[in-house]
Amino acid sequence: MRTIGNPDVRMREDPVRILRAIRFAAKCAFDLEPATLAAMKKHVEEIPRCAPPRVLGEVMKLLRSGASRRSFELLREVHALRILLPPVAAYLERSGPVEAERHLRALDALDAHVRVERSLGRRAAGDAARAAAALGRAARADPQGSGEAQQPAASLPSRPRMTSSSVS
Repeated sequence: MRTIGNPDVRMREDPVRILRAIRFAAKCAFDLEPATLAAMKKHVEEIPRCAPPRVLGEVMKLLRSGASRRSFELLREVHALRILLPPVAAYLERSGPVEAERHLRALDALDAHVRVERSLGRRAAGDAARAAAALGRAARADPQGSGEAQQPAASLPSRPRMTSSSVS
């Protein structure tokens, strides 16, 4: 896979393209052209200058792509994992190849789940949201294992609604 035009210019213009290139290469089982890969490595340190919601959106797409393992391998190869998830990158580097492989296999399970969800015509993200909500409910129900349910925190006061009569 390669960029249209000069890869160095493209990655410098918008470092989020690094994450997109990783997603497409992983999802479509493409190899990255050497010049494109070099440009990605060269400009990976510029990812933090991008808007955090854009970066987060691309990371979520990597996880939901059905090729998250290959995406993480490419993130490690271009050193983007150090930028996006420094503790995870440090742990994988420190733990050695056998332990890193064990953790990367968990992404294989995620990819299999995404493929099953797609085959059923559902989005895996919905299941992830339901699972997070269930965990939240479980934590509120008995956070210390005391056997007593905890009441949910008081809700924030609602903001006044804007109506056409309240706008001058």
